[in-house]
Amino acid sequence: MFINQISSLKSLDISPELKCCSNICSAFFYQISEICHNIQSLTITFVKFIISDGITDLISLQSNLKSLALEYCNKDIIRIITPSLIKSSLTITKLVFIDTANSPLSFISTFINLQELILHLDPDDPNAEGAFEGFGQLQYIKFPTIENFITKFKGFEEFFINRKNSISQKPLSLTIITGDIYL
Repeated sequence: MFINQISSLKSLDISPELKCCSNICSAFFYQISEICHNIQSLTITFVKFIISDGITDLISLQSNLKSLALEYCNKDIIRIITPSLIKSSLTITKLVFIDTANSPLSFISTFINLQELILHLDPDDPNAEGAFEGFGQLQYIKFPTIENFITKFKGFEEFFINRKNSISQKPLSLTIITGDIYL
């Protein structure tokens, strides 16, 4: 339809990155899905928890998706898009969640090659507990809002991880820098 009318949109078939909002007309996503099968980095910002029908097709048709960022999604959106992520669960190495409202994160364990997980979580969200089970390949965890968790514990001096039957091949280090924490 309009993809054929706008020449710059034809170049999207080689674009490695796409950032979009969820409330765009589904016809746009269907058109993009027809020509874009090699997106490597996809960022979807969900507007008012609206999800266009074409988003799931766009996700499921990617053959080399390496990075996925989901912003402002809830448990219903996660439930809708999870089946479309099955094919990409083998290729995604970076997953970013920003302000996920009451979203269960257990589906993340299907990403067996996940190396980087970035979570901007609400410290009062009960669904964040247990989200890290089954992440054998995970190398980095970033908590951009960890200061909200730490301020609840006055005199925080030590960070402990119980690895249960696992011997670390590399030492775990914790560096605290004003405003940021790096493991």
